[in-house]
Amino acid sequence: MQVLIGTNPDINVDATCNGKHCFLPSGGALLAPFQVATGVKPIIIGKPNALLYKMTLNYLNISPEQCLMIGDRPDTDIIGAQNLGIKTALVRTGSFLPEKTLPKSVTPNYDVDNLLQLSRTLGLKI
Repeated sequence: MQVLIGTNPDINVDATCNGKHCFLPSGGALLAPFQVATGVKPIIIGKPNALLYKMTLNYLNISPEQCLMIGDRPDTDIIGAQNLGIKTALVRTGSFLPEKTLPKSVTPNYDVDNLLQLSRTLGLKI
């Protein structure tokens, strides 16, 4: 039996290349050739899979209600946390910028342009 394990299905990741914003291949893009070559569908153990979230909650000894997932990808960060009842904050600084429309299946508790805006929304003093 062949098993292919990946950390996430993300196709790309935001980066800085020669001082400019660019995209580089991420977990999903790096898994694709192996999936094609072996014919084996990868098992994703990271976001949006519940395993990563459950392990973190267990390690911290907290419930989903005591947690806030802050992420920049609605398809992995936000969906994964929402599936477990964790509150979510979408920060539009990465690959999902403010001008993009959210998928109908994603409803973050907070939808902000940056971390400073989130901290103010949460009433935190920085």
